[in-house]
Amino acid sequence: MRAVPVPRANAKMEMRKKTSNSESIREQAVQRRTPNGESGQAFTLIELLLVITVIAILMGLLFPVFQGVQNQAKKAQTKNDLVQIVTAANAYLHRVRQISGGDR
Repeated sequence: MRAVPVPRANAKMEMRKKTSNSESIREQAVQRRTPNGESGQAFTLIELLLVITVIAILMGLLFPVFQGVQNQAKKAQTKNDLVQIVTAANAYLHRVRQISGGDR
């Protein structure tokens, strides 16, 4: 003979109890207690130092990149200045030749 499983009427209720228990355990684990026994959402010293260290490392990695971009901008500005100087000198010489009659 085969045993037929009997449906349990309280299966849903037991499942709800299990999930509510696990949720309350998670909530208790997330909550922190201060030395006074009060619950608070403050950072610990280790977490604060870790965040500061990560920020310092990222800044150290990005500093050479910004310095390279700044050098490229200086080079582009210098090149542009030289082009403007050459253009101005050519315009001046052209005007002097026009006035002196050298462009015939």
